[in-house]
Amino acid sequence: IIQNEIDVTNVNEQLNDILTSNQIITISVAGSTTNGRMLTEEELNEVNDTCLYLDELQKVQKELTSFVESRMEQWSPSVCALVGPALAAQLLASTGGLAELARVPSCNLQLLGKNRSTASSRGGMATQSRTQHAGFLMDCDLVQSCPNYLKMRAVKAVAGKLALAVRCDHINVESGRSRTADVGRKFKEELRTKFGKWEEPDKAQVVKALPKSLLAGRNLNLCCGRGNLSSRGVEGSVSIILTSFYST
Repeated sequence: IIQNEIDVTNVNEQLNDILTSNQIITISVAGSTTNGRMLTEEELNEVNDTCLYLDELQKVQKELTSFVESRMEQWSPSVCALVGPALAAQLLASTGGLAELARVPSCNLQLLGKNRSTASSRGGMATQSRTQHAGFLMDCDLVQSCPNYLKMRAVKAVAGKLALAVRCDHINVESGRSRTADVGRKFKEELRTKFGKWEEPDKAQVVKALPKSLLAGRNLNLCCGRGNLSSRGVEGSVSIILTSFYST
């Protein structure tokens, strides 16, 4: 769109269709504060050819992702039942397969797909707005159903159950057993119940009565009955209490 245009404001209308306002401002400021030159015809053709190649590459990636999503319920039904086929396809594509995904611990599962902080992202050119310390699992419907202050806690819980679900599917594939989504459905219901309890208000504090006194219901006649065991016990406890009181 920009081509060899020096003044970016002349193509703002075209840029508004594909970029956000922050991204347009970043491009405008970068163009006005840097010294550049016009691209030659050969350089401009190379840039345009590269852009077309990237567009074709993105189309192929979308086709492969849609194909994997359509087959995910057959390959790993428990994972699909827990996080959905689209998210399961992204996880498998990022690791390379079901066996590789089964080797990833839960602490690393929640970081798969994390966006690294770069100069372009800090300048407003990030294409995705995702939490810095979370990846694909932040887009899970279970996590999105939680309030913002519980989302990171929910991501950790989903990652723990996801690690177990992936290993169940992998074991079923290796052993030749039938693949079912029962494990994924069970984990999903457990997480829903747990998240619901997290959102419940705290119980009111119960005011408890003071404990029964040590001297209550005992014979306090310490002068008589020197051989009485109960009076000896009371006399000893009273002397200990008085000694500690006066010592402080």
